[in-house]
Amino acid sequence: MKLRTKFMVGALVLLVLYALLMFFIPGYLIRKDVKVVADKIHNIETEQDQENLNNQKILISDIFQQQLQNINSFLFMVYEMPHLQEALTFPSSSLSKEKQAESLRGIWRMLAHLASYNPSYGFLQLDSLDGRQTAALVPEEANMYAVQADLLDDQLVMAVTLKEKNARYLGIPFQGSENMVNQYLILFPWTEDAQQIQAFFKQAEQISTNFQIPKALDEAQVFEDASIENEQALNWANKLKMLQTLLLFVFDPQASEPRQIPSGIVLLQQNAPPRAILTEEAVYTVPLAPARDFYAVHQPPPSAPPLGNDKLLISSEQLQHIFLANTMKTDAFYLTLGVPIDPLAEQLAIWTKKTILVRVGDKLWMGFSRQGDRYSSGQIRQLDQDVQQTGSNIFLQLQDNSGYLVKQQNGTITIEGKQYIFSNILNLRNGEIGFYQLSDPTSQTLAQYTLKEGQTLSQEIFLQIYFASLLIIACIFMAIACLATINAIRPVRALALATESIIIGDYTTIHLPNMGKRKDEMAVLVGSFEKMIRSLQEKEKIRAVLNKVVSKDIAEEILKSDIQLGGEDRYLTVLFADIRNFTSMTRDMTPQQTIEMLNTVMTKLTQIIEGEGGVVDKYVGDEVMAVFGAPQKNEKHALHAVSAGVLMVKTMIKWNEERVAKGDAPIRIGVGIHSGIVVAGNMGASDRLNYTVLGTNVNLAARLCQAAAPKQVLISSQTLQEPGVQNAFDVKALPSIEVKGFDHPVSIYEASGFKWHDASGENDFSAPV
Repeated sequence: MKLRTKFMVGALVLLVLYALLMFFIPGYLIRKDVKVVADKIHNIETEQDQENLNNQKILISDIFQQQLQNINSFLFMVYEMPHLQEALTFPSSSLSKEKQAESLRGIWRMLAHLASYNPSYGFLQLDSLDGRQTAALVPEEANMYAVQADLLDDQLVMAVTLKEKNARYLGIPFQGSENMVNQYLILFPWTEDAQQIQAFFKQAEQISTNFQIPKALDEAQVFEDASIENEQALNWANKLKMLQTLLLFVFDPQASEPRQIPSGIVLLQQNAPPRAILTEEAVYTVPLAPARDFYAVHQPPPSAPPLGNDKLLISSEQLQHIFLANTMKTDAFYLTLGVPIDPLAEQLAIWTKKTILVRVGDKLWMGFSRQGDRYSSGQIRQLDQDVQQTGSNIFLQLQDNSGYLVKQQNGTITIEGKQYIFSNILNLRNGEIGFYQLSDPTSQTLAQYTLKEGQTLSQEIFLQIYFASLLIIACIFMAIACLATINAIRPVRALALATESIIIGDYTTIHLPNMGKRKDEMAVLVGSFEKMIRSLQEKEKIRAVLNKVVSKDIAEEILKSDIQLGGEDRYLTVLFADIRNFTSMTRDMTPQQTIEMLNTVMTKLTQIIEGEGGVVDKYVGDEVMAVFGAPQKNEKHALHAVSAGVLMVKTMIKWNEERVAKGDAPIRIGVGIHSGIVVAGNMGASDRLNYTVLGTNVNLAARLCQAAAPKQVLISSQTLQEPGVQNAFDVKALPSIEVKGFDHPVSIYEASGFKWHDASGENDFSAPV
């Protein structure tokens, strides 16, 4: 009997016995009882869920009320302090420019000082009564970025890179006092214009001369990590310290004319990595909250303090936050304080262990997973798209019988192919903002777990009744399993292990099963697998030999196609490099020393060629020939060829420093590079082929190599005109030369280094070695 027949008969017998004894009889009885209990549990859980939603609604309302009381207390404190009101009053236009600038700077500093009272404050907004002037401070949005600072020149100007934003700025040191504990860098837009850099430096120097950082900011330090118990509070303190210092630069009373506001500030401390904040993320001169309109509608009673008599909910597209806020009006300004509700949604997700989503209008705004992790903006957009595509948009407006638009309260939603139960917790601001809860219907509650345990107990009772039948099924199953293991599973497992070895290229540890005298399908499969392995081993041997004889790209070209004599016209770049004075250098060397030295040189040059995407065509004594652009096409073949030539000379100069230090003679090479049409392909005899390039342009590259002086890279005018070459390298025109075999003089150029060489001269060839 064949293997397939054995499996079919055994599976059919097992399936029939199992269906008769275990499904139709006990299965029916268990499902009937479980359905009754499940309906009862579902009703209980529905009532509990509704009660939980009501409790969450009460909790959110209470927290909102408490937050509003805190906001009002803060605004009332400012109202009760005349000196604070005076400090926050916008300057009159009748004052001098110096007085106006001094007053505005005081306003910004006072806002930063007020923001330091509580890390939960989202923003502070100050508006003039006529609405023409606004000063808004949003410390919550001022991210603290990791910084990498590199010195540019002897004037202490630094290149500052913000790693998370992949942005670059100029950092100018600011010396606000003597013996400063905290060092600051003021950030300006990145530029390579020396005059502009000098202007920024002069601006910071002028401010440094006319102004000093307050002592409290100067002496504040970061504690050792071991003493930090609340990292969030420490980061907030550092952020406010940096923000207050940054605002000192916004307006300068000594300035004769307006200057560019700095892009940000960097704090340098001994016990902590450098951090930076950006002005554009924390300082705004446009209103974030409609303070005047809100106060006009929600004016307090005549005898009450001048605070808005309702809560103000602000959904800011610009800041991607929702704020709970209120506004106070004085005789000179409106002051608005906003607190983000993000922490509330986060805590709600953690407390309920369910996903919490916040809606603004008909779109998702933010969301938190059951672990309290905030969804990124990309995830929120994807969730919104999933909702729209499935046609189960939970945020569609529905009309009730009275025609009033309300938000959908509950239902189901499909996200990434999975169905969830959603429930509306609370709607705010006439239904424009809503809190939603997502539940996974597959997650087990305690009641569901208890039900499952009861179902298991019922199954055990039925198992005892049908014990004899189960014993027979077990014996049949074990017999079929043993038969399958002997005939199929063991050979298949051995073939799987052999396949894994083939995938990693290891043909030495393959062990195939011994099929003996078997002639079924498994034996045929093992035999075919064995033949395949032998074929792969032979091919791998050929590949290993080819990789040692020719370049990897050429070997791949030979293995993947039929090997035929002939070639094709290809436009590419050819490079020749050889050792100067090789004969005199090796006159006193033994053959072993000569071979060792030559192999070392060729290894270094070959690594550079292959690193630039080139292919070594051949080695001829102390000379190497390389091709760029064949057999694999490369549109930038000339650029990579010149880069390889420059790196060859540079590498040899570095290596010669080591050789001279050890008392060995330096080795100098010359390089010639030319671009043009050549014949590329397999050439030679029909039983012995060599992939190479031929033609007049190959000869010209060789002649340029012969004409090159030690440490010199000569390129032709054709190579120079290739895309990117002139922009990437320092090239100097040399007198034309007469070349054997060519009727006219050949224009040549010397590539002396990369255009990004630094002041140390590391990237040019002026070194004496």
